[in-house]
Amino acid sequence: MPTLDTSPATVLPPSACSDTQLSQPSPWRMWAAAWMVTAVFMLSNSPTPLYVHWQQQLGFSAGTLTVIFAAYIAGLLVTLLVAGQLSDRLGRKPILIPGLLAAIVACVLFATASSIVMLGIARLLTGIAVGVIVSAGMAAVVDTGGSERKRRATLAASVAMVFGAGLGPLLGGAMAQILPQPVIPIFSIELIILVSALIVATTLPGHEGFRRVRGGQSSSYKTSPAYGAKSQTVATLYWASWFLPRVLRLHRSCFRLGHQC
Repeated sequence: MPTLDTSPATVLPPSACSDTQLSQPSPWRMWAAAWMVTAVFMLSNSPTPLYVHWQQQLGFSAGTLTVIFAAYIAGLLVTLLVAGQLSDRLGRKPILIPGLLAAIVACVLFATASSIVMLGIARLLTGIAVGVIVSAGMAAVVDTGGSERKRRATLAASVAMVFGAGLGPLLGGAMAQILPQPVIPIFSIELIILVSALIVATTLPGHEGFRRVRGGQSSSYKTSPAYGAKSQTVATLYWASWFLPRVLRLHRSCFRLGHQC
């Protein structure tokens, strides 16, 4: 004679169900996370064609430009040393949201800059935002792709970085040639892009959402470590020795070219 199973069913709370739905890997979430990388790298390089405008307005020299850019380097290096480990411990979202907020504040400071100090603070916050997006943002792209799309997600993160780094100065340079006062329009567009990236960050699952256990089996959506202590230091030194001198030369070249014109 058949018997009825009277054991209580396991019921997940609504918050757990929503986290489980959010934590499902998908191509859409992977490319949405890559958009955050593009947005911050656009902000990183968009000011490059505008230093001539600020030099004429504020009257600073090429040496002052180096000091302003040094603030970017300082923010970037310090953030690279800590953001990866923090995102592994606390999750991607708690690190990405403050980083994107820093980028938004930097964007507003660029748009309203009336002093060298404002430019320096904007560059410092930009360096912090780039450090966060390199450490936690690119790892979030791999996380959202899932184990089945790990190679594609890694490629997406790299393409998003290069695309943003190229699109930023392209946008800034084109609008600087077309508009007599390009600063406000450029950073208005940047602000819209960064707000959209912040919205994407708020939709990421929390730290527990990546490790949700349901029915005795772990979710297939796992966090990928951003950096270990040693590998993070190596990555930071590599970034500093390869990338930063090239960007500094780019800034100086654009500054001299515009000054001559």
